[in-house]
Amino acid sequence: MEVVEILRAAREAVDLAEIPDQLKSVAFVKAVDLYSTGPVTASIRHPETEPLGGSHQLGAISRKLGVEESVLENVYDLAQGTVSVVIPRSRFPQQKGPATKALALLLAAGRQAAGYDDGWTQTEVIRQQCSDFGIFDSGHFAQTISDMDNVLVLRGKGLKREVKVTQGGYEEAARQARRLVESE
Repeated sequence: MEVVEILRAAREAVDLAEIPDQLKSVAFVKAVDLYSTGPVTASIRHPETEPLGGSHQLGAISRKLGVEESVLENVYDLAQGTVSVVIPRSRFPQQKGPATKALALLLAAGRQAAGYDDGWTQTEVIRQQCSDFGIFDSGHFAQTISDMDNVLVLRGKGLKREVKVTQGGYEEAARQARRLVESE
């Protein structure tokens, strides 16, 4: 496939998949990667025939973190085929660095536990949620994520950087979830 064909195919795949606007850039990058490696078969998930709903995914997160679903309902929004952290910004640390670390861990742990990511979460997804929260610091984001090597495994560089939550990371995510929800 030529470059132009790959780009067009990736754009069409993202449009066909009805990806939420905030995730389209990440989906496009992944689609380009997939098309670049060879033929790709598109599959469309039909919600009416597959039992992967929000409650199933919340249950998966609950089992992985060891946190009650009633607590996690106040942490994650699993609507529209994605995972978002919905804890109010005011409950996170005031400084952007610690807030970014907490949000990144909760988001990656939730996405990976629910099966949204194949074991690795793109930092672009984390970057977008940090931006939505008003805590994105472009000058320090990459270093902040790199400093999380006690709870995350890192691979890749630049826009292709990804993180994987360690077992200790899941345990810390559980503590963070409880602390942030209970700090009302």
